[in-house]
Amino acid sequence: MLLHIAKVDITANNPAKIINTFKDCPFFLNALITSGKNNMCLFFVSEDVATLEAIVIFHLRVHPEVQSIDFNIVISSAKEVVMPVTMNRGQFQRSPCGVDIEPGH
Repeated sequence: MLLHIAKVDITANNPAKIINTFKDCPFFLNALITSGKNNMCLFFVSEDVATLEAIVIFHLRVHPEVQSIDFNIVISSAKEVVMPVTMNRGQFQRSPCGVDIEPGH
């Protein structure tokens, strides 16, 4: 199974609120609090890039605590990347990250 990793650097007013948004999201790997212009680095994983784009569009771009976003898909790594991943392949009545997404998005 091929998994895509997204690295999302954001500037947030309240990093704890952002982390709380994704506490139950199966696509969320980790968050780092950083210094500089962007004060957070978030990592997400999915079998397809469209899911990663939807997370950014429907969770981060509309989040009132987010001021700016820099969204990137990881192309390669210098060392082997080992991250615990639990992918729930079942059908959901609602987005597993807590936001309903209209069909076709």
